[in-house]
Amino acid sequence: MKTSELTGAALDWAVAKCEGYFDIGMASVRDGVADVFYFDPWTPSTDWAQGGPIIEREKLAVWFSEAVHDENGVILREPCWYCETSCTTDNGDEPYKCETAPTPLIAAMRCYVASKLGDEFELPEELS
Repeated sequence: MKTSELTGAALDWAVAKCEGYFDIGMASVRDGVADVFYFDPWTPSTDWAQGGPIIEREKLAVWFSEAVHDENGVILREPCWYCETSCTTDNGDEPYKCETAPTPLIAAMRCYVASKLGDEFELPEELS
């Protein structure tokens, strides 16, 4: 699945994976919603109380961009939310990720997932 296309339970599941909940057996998918022990349901892509701390901890930059038009008034880019991050690794590399979405939380969670899991990864069959 492309990280840039994630929404809903699939995005929330991917965020749970990035948070390490699968390594300690705390996450599952039930009725199309990702569940995490202590957060039931786990919806960081729509709940600021869950997604906000991730944005702050990961130092993600989120902003809105208006539509871009050419000289004839044709829309070149729809208005959307952007999120970007860069982090320095042990060897000094600074991997840069930027994602867009219709909401700031979706953009931020996509960016977070891309920075941890990459631009594409496998989803469980029930989320595909």
